[in-house]
Amino acid sequence: MSEKKETLAITIEEAAEYIGVGKDCVKRMTEVPDFPLIYNGNRTLIIKPKILDWLTKHNREDFGK
Repeated sequence: MSEKKETLAITIEEAAEYIGVGKDCVKRMTEVPDFPLIYNGNRTLIIKPKILDWLTKHNREDFGK
């Protein structure tokens, strides 16, 4: 039996779907210095297990236009 492992690093598009916001909103979040992300070549990947904690810490901030 094969167990599927949870993906720890996700794309901006996947993060947007995961937290229920648009891609542009997530892109603005990645500009905040403590946002949980890594770079893999030219790809920006977001550390999925840390997203919800980060959002809780920044819950009053506006990442709209």
